[in-house]
Amino acid sequence: MDSAVSDCRRRLSECSRQAECRYHAGRQRRLRRYRRQAKSNRESLLTFIGEEIAAIRWRQYRLYPKEFVITTGNPALYGLTGRRAEGNGFPAVFNIEADPREEVNILGTSAWVIGPYLKLIGEYQQSLEQYPNPKAVNLTVFAR
Repeated sequence: MDSAVSDCRRRLSECSRQAECRYHAGRQRRLRRYRRQAKSNRESLLTFIGEEIAAIRWRQYRLYPKEFVITTGNPALYGLTGRRAEGNGFPAVFNIEADPREEVNILGTSAWVIGPYLKLIGEYQQSLEQYPNPKAVNLTVFAR
């Protein structure tokens, strides 16, 4: 019985060593769980709702191509019952380190962030040619 336990521990140890390096989103990154490092290798993150980009995080900025609008009714809510609306062709920009609740849109004073934002969108669209996204799940449209 003891040999089975030690064999199991040895196999788990080998698996954890193999998991130190794995592929994620086409870029090789070391998992922070196994290798402690001060700064992440990732500088950006794209977030989706369905097949649309809902938000882009770049460094300490979060940009929303469409703003979330509160719904009317009782109770008035964001989230699942909220809506998204175009913002006159410009994204909403928030500095999430200085404003973690995302209450002040800083597009007027930090419009330079749109340059890296457009670069990230371009890289993502270019990657779709080789790696297309899977179809999004929709719980309100049913196939026949």
